[in-house]
Amino acid sequence: MMSELKTLAEQGRARVSQGKELSEMDNKSKTVFEQFKSDDLKKLYEDMKELKPVNVGNTLRIALEQIEQLQKYGNLDEDEYSELNCLTAELAGIDAQIQAVQDMCAEKRLEDVRAQQKVYEEQLLKYRNVLSALSEFLGTSVLNQKRSVFRTAA
Repeated sequence: MMSELKTLAEQGRARVSQGKELSEMDNKSKTVFEQFKSDDLKKLYEDMKELKPVNVGNTLRIALEQIEQLQKYGNLDEDEYSELNCLTAELAGIDAQIQAVQDMCAEKRLEDVRAQQKVYEEQLLKYRNVLSALSEFLGTSVLNQKRSVFRTAA
C-alpha cells in the first residue's frame, strides 16, 4: 500500500514538473509570439504608409484583413494555432489530474493516520489490561505475604 502511495506521489511530482515545464514553455512561446506579432504589425503599418493612393479602398481592406489574421494567429498558420489551443486545453487537463492525485494522496494519508491511530488505541488497551493484571497479581501476592508473616508471627 505504501509503495502504491509512493508511486502515486512520484507520478504526481512528475506531472507537476511536466506541468511547470509546459507552463514555462507556454509563457516563453507567448512572449515570442507577442514579439513577432508586434514586429509584423509594425512592418504592415509601414507597408501601408508606402501604398499608393490609387486603389486605397481595396488595398486598405486587404491590409486590414491581414492585420486581423496577424492579431489572431501571429506567425502561426491556422493548424499551428489550433495545435496551440489543443495543447493549452491539454495543459489544463494535466493540471486537473495533478490536483486530483494530490487530493487523493491527502485522503490516503488521512486514512493511514486513522488506521495507525486505531492500532495505537488497541495496543494501549492491551497494555492497560496487562498493567491491571499485574497490579492485581502484585496486590494478591503482597496480601499473601502479609498473611504468611502474620501466621508465622502468631
